[in-house]
Amino acid sequence: MPSGYVPQNVFVELGLSNLPDEKKVLMLSQMNTVVEKRLMLRVMDVLPSDVATQLDQAGLSDEQKMEKIVENVPQLADLIAEEVELVKQEMKAASVVDKE
Repeated sequence: MPSGYVPQNVFVELGLSNLPDEKKVLMLSQMNTVVEKRLMLRVMDVLPSDVATQLDQAGLSDEQKMEKIVENVPQLADLIAEEVELVKQEMKAASVVDKE
């Protein structure tokens, strides 16, 4: 799966634009990792079992796996958007808790 699901301007939205750049890079990486892991779980839930089995087979490149996912999960863009939004909401909630 491609990386970079969470937009870099998320820090403005989260009220964290004053963070040092190195912390932003680390947080963005961690947020993208969370989105990717959750996304893969959701994809595996909606992917037909025969296609999921094919993805586990050796010999398929990451690009070929992604092609199979895109072919078989037409709502992939929606799933990505939902997971990004969930992570942002969780980060907002955590920011509110941390400031209290």
